[in-house]
Amino acid sequence: MTRALFFLFAILSCKAYQSPEEYPLNVIAFFPGEIPPDAPPFFFAASAISNAFRVAVDLINNKTCNFPDILQNTKLVIREYDDALTPTVALEEFLRIANSGESLVLGVVEEVIAIPASTIGNVFDVATLSPYSPGSVLGDKRKHPYFSRLYVSVLQEVEVLQEQLLYFASIGGRGWTDVAVLSNIQDSNIDFSFSFIAATEDNDLQVLSFQQIFVEQQNLEIEFNEIKKSGARVIVTSIVLDLNYVMDQAEEFGLIGENFVWCSSSSSTLSLLPSTTLQGLLVSDMYLDSEAPNRECYLGGIAADPTTAAPFPLSPLLYFDNMDTVVTAAFAIDTLDKMEMLDQRIPAQLWADVIRNVSFSGGSGDVSFFSNGDRVADIEVSYFDFQQGLVPFSQFTDGELIQLSDVVWYSNSTELPDLDIRPPFHYWSCKDGEERFDPSGKTISISSPNGSSAVYIESGYHCDAFIDCDNMSDERYDCKTNYVIIFIVFGILTVLLMLAAVCIFVLVLLFGFILKYPRVRACSPSFLIILLVSIFIGYSSIFAFFGKPHPISCAFQPWLLGLPCVSMIAALSVKNYRVYKIFSSPLKKVRVSDLQLLCWWIAIVLPALVIIVLWTIISTPTADFVDRDERDHYVCVTGGFTGSPGGYVFFFIFVGYTSAVLLFGAVVSVISRNINPLFNESKLLTISIYNLGFLAAVIIPVYLVVLPFNPFIAWILRTCAVLYAFTTTMVVQFLPILWGISIQDRFRRVALNLMKHESLSTPSALSATANK
Repeated sequence: MTRALFFLFAILSCKAYQSPEEYPLNVIAFFPGEIPPDAPPFFFAASAISNAFRVAVDLINNKTCNFPDILQNTKLVIREYDDALTPTVALEEFLRIANSGESLVLGVVEEVIAIPASTIGNVFDVATLSPYSPGSVLGDKRKHPYFSRLYVSVLQEVEVLQEQLLYFASIGGRGWTDVAVLSNIQDSNIDFSFSFIAATEDNDLQVLSFQQIFVEQQNLEIEFNEIKKSGARVIVTSIVLDLNYVMDQAEEFGLIGENFVWCSSSSSTLSLLPSTTLQGLLVSDMYLDSEAPNRECYLGGIAADPTTAAPFPLSPLLYFDNMDTVVTAAFAIDTLDKMEMLDQRIPAQLWADVIRNVSFSGGSGDVSFFSNGDRVADIEVSYFDFQQGLVPFSQFTDGELIQLSDVVWYSNSTELPDLDIRPPFHYWSCKDGEERFDPSGKTISISSPNGSSAVYIESGYHCDAFIDCDNMSDERYDCKTNYVIIFIVFGILTVLLMLAAVCIFVLVLLFGFILKYPRVRACSPSFLIILLVSIFIGYSSIFAFFGKPHPISCAFQPWLLGLPCVSMIAALSVKNYRVYKIFSSPLKKVRVSDLQLLCWWIAIVLPALVIIVLWTIISTPTADFVDRDERDHYVCVTGGFTGSPGGYVFFFIFVGYTSAVLLFGAVVSVISRNINPLFNESKLLTISIYNLGFLAAVIIPVYLVVLPFNPFIAWILRTCAVLYAFTTTMVVQFLPILWGISIQDRFRRVALNLMKHESLSTPSALSATANK
């Protein structure tokens, strides 16, 4: 008996699992009941979209659409929780559901609701299935493990929109990559904007301006001014509710036209009213399959329910997302029913796993999910047509953007807008030597006046005292700083002086080496030759400063000007030093040969040569493009290993050494001042030293000060100083010799003992020297 009762109890306690007759679907959406007639149109649209949940439940329960046999013994019952379009109300409803022991919530469309709701779900073990909520953070499985959605992430939407802009940029060129972003100060809009800006770091798009406005802000002047100043022609928006108003204001402000392209986030198009200002607006959105098997079934259900009627046309995708959400939940419930688990509380993780394994053909196309709960779907890019609404023209599928048709732009044509709009400008034509005007701002390509490639340069380079054109036309026509005239005048003068030096060179060879005139022999003709060669090369250095700077001419300037100066000073000094050595010991017969003198000259010139060689190697003089007087010019600068100020360091080292040689010459002049005037050239050397000292002490500082802002004046100062220094030295050294030969000696070979001189203190030395 006891055993029989035990078996009876066991049989009664092991009752078989039965599918429930009804299973609730907890939906948080906008279910306001009756809406006042004067309510905003968006309220009616939101209510119509929310009612699509009810339509989908009816389709499932009535087995209307072509779905597999699911929930054969169970009907779905929708539990409507009105969020009043308010996040706090929606979260209160979510908590109410969680506290009732339920573990699945549908709806929570807005990101501002979905993120905190999902977070609460982590605490209360409640899974969330949303038809929309594209927020980027919701795709993070670590933070939102139980959240799934029937929509793509905003990151995917942004990626495809940028791919489309880059495609147009590859065709339309400049202008398509310069973007301004305009966003509402609201979570979902900020998320889209920040995601768009962050994504530009990995491509050629650049955001020139980012402006934020309040929802329903009326005065947009500041924001539009900033966008206009940025020069951006592509304007990406993420605006809630009032995109029509924003676009109308933008048109009045001159930011809408044939040379502008506007783009929008998909959320901004939910409440758009047809308008010509929206023509050509680009929107990336989840692909809506127009040939989906259940599309007509869904549309029939919507059309049969008057509560889904909206005051303005809505994308079917808005209805289909909600309806596919219900169908997805139905498939998940059917799976759990087959697992015989509907008679108990389902863990949130199990809900998430089962939902993410659902796959079916819905109203919008194939429905399936990634492992993080995002929907697997293609993205399409559409343009807004004020008569047809959103018209798809490209599709992103399998990692490739496919162009399906042309866009009808704001101009009502399919011709790609020209966004390369530039301000008109004046420019200088180096070739034609005249200022011209480019009204389009892009017909002429302005080049920097660097190297030899400058053809068209900014008009501001005309008559600015810097040579920027190879042919110097920018400083030739209608300029006070006419380099051509200056170059001609100084060029002729320099050539004449060089010819004079050549003539004197010939006379020194003739009278000093061939005819051996004592007057010339007494002045050491070998070093007169060195002096003339130094003067000739010094004159030639002027031509290294002619025309537009060039790396080669800049590199030769220290060689052509610096070494001749040192060579000239060294020749004067050692020649006078030899006279001092001969006459400093009256009781001795001292002989200083030209070879010894040459060694002394080399010893003085060699350190200067080393300085210039090191200068050329370490801080190479070259030409480069640098800022001068608020403009970039091609000028001589320091290059090499050091760059600036290495050139100045070597310059002043060289000047210091040259000054030391000058000082040596001055000392020799002082201590040899009482020697026979026939051989004593201390007065002449003193004059030369004074001239060269004046060049170093006065002209060099003035030149360095003037050069950066007025190279024209600096060029004249430097050239005059060089001509003055070498010419005075040539005149002082050679005019007395030529005067003596031609006027005093009348071209006769006059012996020294026939000349009249005062205080011939050492006749033996004098005779020995004169007869060499």
